[in-house]
Amino acid sequence: MGTSTSIQATAKIILQNKQRQVVVVSALSGVTNLLVAIGESANKGLNTTAQLKKLRERHQQLIKELNLNLTLDNYFSDLENFLSGLKKIKEFSTRSRDYILSFGERISSEILTAYLQDKCSSMRIDAKNIIKTDSCNPTQPNMKKTGLAVKKIIKPLLNQGKILIITGFIGGNEKNDYVTFSRGGSDFSAAILANVLNADCLEIWTDVNGIMNADPRIIKTAKTIPQMGYKEAAELSYFGAKVLHPKTIEPAALKNIPVKVLNTFQASHHGTLISNVTKNSLKSVTYRNDTTIINLYSTEMLDAKGFIAKIADIFAKHDSSIDVVSTSEVCVSITIKGAPAKELIAELKRHATVEIRADQAVVCLVGEGVQNINQAPAQLFTAIQKYPIRMISQGASPRNITLVVDTCDAQQIVKKIYQKFFKK
Repeated sequence: MGTSTSIQATAKIILQNKQRQVVVVSALSGVTNLLVAIGESANKGLNTTAQLKKLRERHQQLIKELNLNLTLDNYFSDLENFLSGLKKIKEFSTRSRDYILSFGERISSEILTAYLQDKCSSMRIDAKNIIKTDSCNPTQPNMKKTGLAVKKIIKPLLNQGKILIITGFIGGNEKNDYVTFSRGGSDFSAAILANVLNADCLEIWTDVNGIMNADPRIIKTAKTIPQMGYKEAAELSYFGAKVLHPKTIEPAALKNIPVKVLNTFQASHHGTLISNVTKNSLKSVTYRNDTTIINLYSTEMLDAKGFIAKIADIFAKHDSSIDVVSTSEVCVSITIKGAPAKELIAELKRHATVEIRADQAVVCLVGEGVQNINQAPAQLFTAIQKYPIRMISQGASPRNITLVVDTCDAQQIVKKIYQKFFKK
């Protein structure tokens, strides 16, 4: 979603297959970032006129190019009124942020629905009324309530032969306020709906030919992975592969629904099929920057029980997710995404000496049975022997070997690993 060409290509894909009745859309490219900036400006009491003009013109230009009879005045009026109130109270709460960000998908879904209007029996659905979130954790779907909403609203429309255009990235909480999933969450929205509808297949349409065996921006010769397992795809998406939202796989895997990752602009390409069928082979090398190592040194660990559990509770208390863990007799090394909160570090210091190493990257070699592939670990470390390795994780998962390295070395390490295992 983003240009008249992509809207037209999307419509063509929808109309090519009558089974594509449920379509989940994202915002136009770049719009979510613009909405975040607008919200932050309003919170600071700054003038948002220029930003709103840019937002309006972006969508109106698309409507003009597609020759649509569509007005979005009500959306922009609602947004402007909300921002006016936000400037006065200067309280950019999660609720306010989610409401502002919801406009991206709400507007893009209107545009696609309008474009399809004379081509098929299409209908727009606001996911706030369908995908219901958990009262204790609003970023997680309540599958039972979502299932009931789908049964009541979605299934009768499908039985009528409607093609439903549903807003991605957003859901509704118990108060029916807008809530948003993390960035790229339209994939996750689609997976949730595939799960409750017991779909035959979940298709994720992007701008690349499926999941690649390396980042094509770094490795120009990277190739599409034709088939892989659910757990391999989950590992890749979590540790850097940006094609899928990290949470996408689980709802589909729970119902054994095959996932196809395809290219909107090369619809005939086979892309990547993700299912419960895979083989022991190396699939990809991926990496993720913006990582921090937290080293904890404490004699409390010696012959003691519950120290790691205590540390994990502290991270949970401060809403900080742990990625990679390595332990010794008196040290625990932990990685997190981004910089740690001062409050987190202060509490950790009550139990251990804390050392912070910023500017790190996680590099993963992923493939089912990677640890059993003949000499894979030995070849890996030989390939990157010139670079300092800050942490190693092997054994926690049978499908990846994880390294933590200095950010400045990450891309070169990826290139070395690719040359060793994938360049043929």
